[in-house]
Parts: sequence; C-alpha cells; structure tokens
Amino acid sequence: MSSSISSPITYINTSVSNESIPSISESPIVPKHRVDKPLIIVTKTDIPAQETKKEEVSDKGCAKVCRYILIRSKRVFEILTYFRLVVAIALNILIIIFLISIRQKKANLFWMEVLTQVINAEFTLLTIISHPKRIINLPRAIKIYIASRKIPYQQNELFTPNIKETQKNVYKNYDWYLYEATRADLICSPGKLLVILLIWNLGSLAQYGICVILWFFPQQERPLEIYAILIAIVLTCEILPIPLVVKQYKKVIIAKGEK
Repeated sequence: MSSSISSPITYINTSVSNESIPSISESPIVPKHRVDKPLIIVTKTDIPAQETKKEEVSDKGCAKVCRYILIRSKRVFEILTYFRLVVAIALNILIIIFLISIRQKKANLFWMEVLTQVINAEFTLLTIISHPKRIINLPRAIKIYIASRKIPYQQNELFTPNIKETQKNVYKNYDWYLYEATRADLICSPGKLLVILLIWNLGSLAQYGICVILWFFPQQERPLEIYAILIAIVLTCEILPIPLVVKQYKKVIIAKGEK
C-alpha cells in the first residue's frame, strides 16, 4: 500500500521590484534639527553694480583725504610762514641794536637790507594769496550792507534770492561769516563784515606800496617817512581784525552747537 505524502512547496519570491523601495532622492534624510537658510541668488548683473558702488565710495573717500591733506598742508604752510617772519624780525632787531657783531657799516647795511627784503617777501606772499579773495568779497559785502539798510539783517528770510546767494558766496570764502541763526545776536552784522574787508584790503594796498619802495628805490633814496607810515598801516590792518574774526568764530561754534 503505497501512501503519498504531499508536502506543499511554497516558493518565496525573493525578487523585489524597484517600485517598492523608495529611492534616496524621494525620501531625503532630514536631520533632527533642521534650519532653513535663505537662498541667495546672485546674478551677473548684480556684480558690476556692487563694484560701481564701491568705486563711488572709494572716490568720495579719496576726495575727502585729498581735501584733508590740502587743508592741513595749508595750515602748516601758514605756521611756517609766520615762524619765518618772527625769525626774520628778530634778526633784524638784533642787527639794529648791534647785538650781532658786524664791524663794517656796509656789511651792517647789507644784512639789514637782506632781512628787510625777506620780511617784505613773506608779507607780500601772504598778500598775494589772500588779497584776491578779499577784493572779490568786498563788493559782496557792500551789496549786503546796502540791502540791510532797507531790511534788518536779523530777518534774513526777507532778503531777495540774489542777496541770499551773495551771502552764501561770502560764507564759502569766510566760514566765520554767519548770516543766519536761531539767535540774532550770533549773526555777523553786514557792517562788521564790511569793516573787516575794508581793513584787509587797505592793508593789502599798503603792502603793495612797500614793495614799490623796496624794489624800485635805492636804499639811500627811499622815502623813510612814507615807508614807516605804510609799515604801520600794514601791521594795524593785519592785527586789528583778529579779535573781530576770533569772536565771530566763537559765535559760529555756538550756533552749530544749538542745532
């Protein structure tokens, strides 16, 4: 008797389809703490714009540096000029009172002439530098003064645009000239401006007269009286406006602090 044992055999399909396994691209591994960063897109057109902006900033910086160096060098030049003047005047005084041992009279006169010409050259150089600005602003000061006779200068807003433009032009050359402020006592009056410029121009003309005497007259034939008067005028015209200008500078500082 034969008996058959049926043992069912099951076939396990070991082949797995690609569709059942998710791909890496489909299921990205997300970190536990994820921080989304903003996506910055830089185009080619943005780069020249940034470079142009940097160039503009650098150009402005160079202009400021050049302006600063020019102002500082101008101040150093003025300091050195006044220092040379003091030295030349001191040497001239020493020669006059015979503290420098020069035995021969001709040599004494020679060195006095040299130092006199040095002093005159220094004053003439300062006059040549400053006089063009003084002579240009003198008609402006007269114009402002005439306008202030009709309208009080404290009421600057009532001036015509032409007068206001004239005031701005004067301020560009002389930053101590304050023509508008919240306080009327800080404003530089047109009369004060006119007096200062008149004194400065008179001193410049007197300096030109000294140059004529020293350059076109022999040493023994110079008119000493006229020469002495011109020297007195030059020194007075240079020293007299200093307190007025310094006082006005202080008012400008006060006005800027109140803004």
